[in-house]
Amino acid sequence: MSFTTKDLKRQYIPYEVGRYVHLPGHHPVGFLIELLPEALTMHGVLKEISHIFTLRNISILHFKMSRPILGKPIYILLFADIEDERDIEYIKQELGKIKLIKEVKVVEPISNGFTIDNFFFPLTSMGQRVVILRKSLYEGMIKRLREEFGSGYEAVLYYIGIEMGREFYQDCLSIAGNNTEKICKVFEELFRAYGFGVLKIVNITPKTECVIRVYESFECELFKKRNRPSSHLVRGILVGWFSSLYNLNYDYIRAIETTCIAMGDEYCEFVISVTRE
Repeated sequence: MSFTTKDLKRQYIPYEVGRYVHLPGHHPVGFLIELLPEALTMHGVLKEISHIFTLRNISILHFKMSRPILGKPIYILLFADIEDERDIEYIKQELGKIKLIKEVKVVEPISNGFTIDNFFFPLTSMGQRVVILRKSLYEGMIKRLREEFGSGYEAVLYYIGIEMGREFYQDCLSIAGNNTEKICKVFEELFRAYGFGVLKIVNITPKTECVIRVYESFECELFKKRNRPSSHLVRGILVGWFSSLYNLNYDYIRAIETTCIAMGDEYCEFVISVTRE
């Protein structure tokens, strides 16, 4: 069964990242709660935490929990709508009484209805540092510099993509092991989870032609109405990824973009082939 843009809209939900609350007219207060490592296998901790806010008729506005790692503390960051300083102190004290909570810290709003985490740095994913780029930032890196420097910069993006693709493959390998089917599935999910687009491997036949579709490519959406294939960074990622999968030099892998959302197509489609071994 083929995957369509309608399926994408139905299957996936936009996710607003960031450890902050911006609700003008409210007074969001942040609480950083550090749990002992053994809380990972205990029951009822979240119930105890939420009960304290319920008893005080305080609304929880936002809630995040750190990814669990065996033997490491667990961090909960939540924001609640509290104006009375006495309630803030009460909540902090009551949370501190819960057996598995090691420490509680508070962060106050810095402007009307805006409170942001001031505890965590750096951001990491799978143990490595990550950086969040809003569209206005990566648009400058990809689109405006391409307009400034032309095809030479397109080549730079392509080779950057190759290196990214190689690293992408290593992440997939570390999760899925030496199982091609699982590696491909992890690649699809990580590509989406990191915000590059929704990648679907339509057909994969080892060392012959493979077909990849990318829906809502973060790169090509910058060039809509350009009326020609516009992927260089993502195309490079695919070349780097497949060169690692096939254990070949990237010069032996070719990725041709046959359809592109920059031309008004529903998705960007790439045909991956091995030129020689």
